[in-house]
Amino acid sequence: MNKVSFGESEVIEFKESLSELTQGAETLCGFANQNGGIVYFGIKNNREVIGITNVMEKTIRDLSQYIFDNLEPQKIISVIKESIYNLDIIKIAVEKSPTPYHTFRKKPYIRIGASTKLMPQEEYQHRLIYYKSTNKDYSSTMLSD
Repeated sequence: MNKVSFGESEVIEFKESLSELTQGAETLCGFANQNGGIVYFGIKNNREVIGITNVMEKTIRDLSQYIFDNLEPQKIISVIKESIYNLDIIKIAVEKSPTPYHTFRKKPYIRIGASTKLMPQEEYQHRLIYYKSTNKDYSSTMLSD
């Protein structure tokens, strides 16, 4: 049994297959709302590398497009194929966002430890209020002189 030396954490998530894409994308949203992170497809929760079969260039493009289309505001992510123990896996990385929140399919997520949860409504509202108070729109401001 081939295992990776690291486990799931606040910034790492494992998914066995692409059938868990929706949950993986929710986690990416949570990562963007926290400290960034990486989702690996083809690795079990127990760290066993099982791989993904038939990872083609189209697979990578389709994954990128699916996440990009369902994440608001849209965010650039990194989707690459890697090989571990001669098995193909897919690594999707997202950086911490400068915006106060992201949603996946209109729902905000947050990463707490090694799990992804819906962002509490109070936290969501707090982030919106803070963002609006620190990022003023000066385009309609009158200037003297």
